[in-house]
Amino acid sequence: MDLTERQKKILIMLKEKSLLSGDEIAQNLNITKSALRTDFSILTTLKLITSKQNKGYSYNNKCTIIKVRDCMSPQNSIDIRTSVYDAIIHLFNYDLGTLVVVENEKLVGIISRKDLLKATLNKKI
Repeated sequence: MDLTERQKKILIMLKEKSLLSGDEIAQNLNITKSALRTDFSILTTLKLITSKQNKGYSYNNKCTIIKVRDCMSPQNSIDIRTSVYDAIIHLFNYDLGTLVVVENEKLVGIISRKDLLKATLNKKI
């Protein structure tokens, strides 16, 4: 999986300074912290960075040894054509917080419990 330019910049910043808060990273990139949520989710899922509550994010030095294929879970991904109902069932069967959405084995997005709850409340099932 290829990282976006923004994700690469985040990794470079965290390599240079070991611990940065989400606010500091957002300020350095001139974007909002909420815009970085998906990037943080992907980078922590790939174990490229670690998140420490109330402290911030740090670069995972061990990630240079471990390959992504060795730590990824196939049950964390769903196809883009999967129904919301099936995604909810999958999420709770595997006790997951988020699902990686793929199309033709390429990342197209991430969907969370909150996203699925919004979809059901808006009756988009």
